[in-house]
Amino acid sequence: MIGLQNAKGLELLVLGAETVTEQLLAPLQPNERALTPLFHANFDEGMLREIAEADYGESANECYALLQPILKTGLVESYDSMLNEVLHLISFSEPETSDFSPGGQGPRGHWMRLFACTALVQRAPRYRERTYDEGDTLAWLVSSAIVLGEPVARAAASNGSLNATGLVT
Repeated sequence: MIGLQNAKGLELLVLGAETVTEQLLAPLQPNERALTPLFHANFDEGMLREIAEADYGESANECYALLQPILKTGLVESYDSMLNEVLHLISFSEPETSDFSPGGQGPRGHWMRLFACTALVQRAPRYRERTYDEGDTLAWLVSSAIVLGEPVARAAASNGSLNATGLVT
């Protein structure tokens, strides 16, 4: 909704939020895959396996198989409840706390949390009825991106899926 001032006072113009957001962001050239090359350079199979095993190893092989194309393409193409669970568990991780589990510690833990949060935020507009904690997830994503340095933070800021949530405009 956009408010416009005219001679008679405030007039509200209602537009589809996606349309307005898309129009406002178009000059910024949002890129849903902006973080993908950074994940390729800083992620290893062990990190992917650790994410897949985050829920006490339950359905780890299935989750691992679902995580591989996300890492490869940078896109979340489907919804799976077990994958959703492990991504959320990793998004809740505390990489600065040495004994926190699941999730890695230090930079490795921040890469894992950034990956999980990016997947969750990217998926959110497509699966609204199955999405919760968007604000927290976005905060953890931004926190890890900042810790990982300016190039990562810039890539995260240009990630089109963050913009699609309506939380970043």
